[in-house]
Amino acid sequence: MRETIQSKLEELTSVQSGKTFPDDIIVENTTYFGYDLNTNFVNRDFEKNTTYRVNIIGYVARKVSISENTQEIVDIAVQDIVEKLKELNFKCNYQDISLTDDVIKVQITGYTEYNEINNKFIV
Repeated sequence: MRETIQSKLEELTSVQSGKTFPDDIIVENTTYFGYDLNTNFVNRDFEKNTTYRVNIIGYVARKVSISENTQEIVDIAVQDIVEKLKELNFKCNYQDISLTDDVIKVQITGYTEYNEINNKFIV
């Protein structure tokens, strides 16, 4: 599952994605998407193929720069990430959670189901 999600996110060349990271490693002119996955058992059929509910919690972050419209760059990155997750059948929400003036941060949450019968995200 993680490889499928990561490979889909790597299609975005304007965003570095992977594991979550602390704010103090953010460098200027780079947009980050750090995320964690959570899987929960839903059911199993007679052939022991399992369906899981997959939840993603991620954070888009970028250091504010006066030489660019940082908010617009982050907003575009959020939309691009949500579109990539939609291609994997995730239902997504996002909200601004910026705590300081020097880093813009947006939380993205989403969910879908993963079926072992066909190794695909469903719902």
